[in-house]
Amino acid sequence: MALLQYSSEPINRCGGAIINDRWILTAAHCINSAGPVKVLLGDLNIATTTEESTQYPPRVYNVEKAIKHPEYKRVFRGNGKGLFNDIALVKLTERISISPVMKPLCISDSSRLASDLDGQQVYVAGWGATEFAGPTEALMQWARINVTRHAQCQETYSRQNTAVDNTQICANGENDLGGVDTCRGDSGGPLMERRNHRNRLTWYAAGVVSFGSGCGNVNFPGVYTHVESFLDWIGCTVAKD
Repeated sequence: MALLQYSSEPINRCGGAIINDRWILTAAHCINSAGPVKVLLGDLNIATTTEESTQYPPRVYNVEKAIKHPEYKRVFRGNGKGLFNDIALVKLTERISISPVMKPLCISDSSRLASDLDGQQVYVAGWGATEFAGPTEALMQWARINVTRHAQCQETYSRQNTAVDNTQICANGENDLGGVDTCRGDSGGPLMERRNHRNRLTWYAAGVVSFGSGCGNVNFPGVYTHVESFLDWIGCTVAKD
């Protein structure tokens, strides 16, 4: 997990994920004139100064560049409202000291359709709000949710004249208190799945937190950029730089 930091308030606005020792995966809508300028790694509770690990303390890295997907767009009105190609990469000025508390989230080397993830159990984490219009959290939260059937999610959002395309996936969950979902401040963070890789369960990036209708609404799942739809762009961008 990565926490993106900006030059103006609020300082901490978005999440992200380490994908190698120089790059962070996040959402394009998290890139603006205020940054990100720094990335905080290896921290769980951003309100405390006592380190969670004395051996591997949290570390702040400076940002060298932030690259939005060239076809990122935000449509505000009409029948096709929504965020599209909402994915970005952040390059750090120096290499990350990979450790047990700062290590990459795997990226798949083969692409599946967004609908291939229907019903899959996935995980989210971040420092975002735990209720709609509530404050963001100092202690990183995590949750287990499920990928919504793609056709069902498209139909649900079409009622709000919002489009969900084939490069997006939807997911949410439910517990005794209501809906389980990402919220404001979680943008750009990873939607993660555990997959068997060489007989070992390994964490992979399935999506990137993009947008939703409120937070924790059991009828409107959160919408995520489907990472495997952008493998070529991720690979080419990292290789070129």
